[in-house]
Amino acid sequence: MSDSLLLLSLSGAFVSILLSVIAYFLKFLLQDFRKLQEDFLEIKVRQENLRAEIDRITEVLFLLKKQLMRKRRGSET
Repeated sequence: MSDSLLLLSLSGAFVSILLSVIAYFLKFLLQDFRKLQEDFLEIKVRQENLRAEIDRITEVLFLLKKQLMRKRRGSET
């Protein structure tokens, strides 16, 4: 009987240690996941800002192209 009690106690201690190790690494995994989410949101914001900037640059280039075409037509006549 004492052998089975000792085996049960050792098994319980082993399971407890394993669960502690799993919880320890799970904590780091969750921290990394949260950091990854924050970084992803920051990248999305930067991407939107870059798209807006590209749209503004495209608009300016289009207006400059129109002006150059008008000047070119005016100088040909």
